[in-house]
Amino acid sequence: MEDNKINILQKGYYLKNQLNDTGWEHIINKWIEDENYFNVMSKLINLSNDNKKFAPKMKDWFKPFIGCHYDDTEVIFINIGPYNKLHDADGIPFSCSNTNKEHSLLTYIFDALADDYPKYNRDVDLSRWCKQGVLMLNLAMTVEINTTNNHFGLWEPFMKHVLKKINDDKSELIVVLFGNKTHTVKTWLSKQTIIDVKHPATATYNGKWDNKNIFSLINEKLINKNKKPIEW
Repeated sequence: MEDNKINILQKGYYLKNQLNDTGWEHIINKWIEDENYFNVMSKLINLSNDNKKFAPKMKDWFKPFIGCHYDDTEVIFINIGPYNKLHDADGIPFSCSNTNKEHSLLTYIFDALADDYPKYNRDVDLSRWCKQGVLMLNLAMTVEINTTNNHFGLWEPFMKHVLKKINDDKSELIVVLFGNKTHTVKTWLSKQTIIDVKHPATATYNGKWDNKNIFSLINEKLINKNKKPIEW
């Protein structure tokens, strides 16, 4: 038990160090020092001890925050959960930098982009969007491998903490919710501009993602706010 506690504390130091100079320290470090962090880590350690595997790897959990500085955040993407294959999930929703191959969900997204931006960048590493002020989050930050067991309940306190703090400090950010399961965050983001779109996975059934021209709509809203549009 004591060894577990030391292990969890060490992982906490590691995660804090990742966040240095990102602007997110004042929000996320408080969570790492909270009892809920220990609950999350204990649960994941217990799963691992039961030979359960989950994705993404811990080193990639905070990649969205590392890539998108707090002060630069203008857009938030909220997806349901990460890819459920061991090496597919890289910590950023829909991104495929680990495999360097398009996942079917990313293909649907790129095909939708092509309608508005024929010269868009089809690089499967979406960290470039983060660097332009798009905070890309999975509502469940981990998922059990080869299952649909997204750890929603496990990560809900963390997401609530982060999003409510953003809502306290900022207003009129553009927040895109991918799929009905993400709508629970609306009460935490009452000061923001919310856009609901169907999840790209729905394209599996009808052949094309009904995306409301979301990418051009985002840029239109950014330009109207005298902000720099995203180079998709």
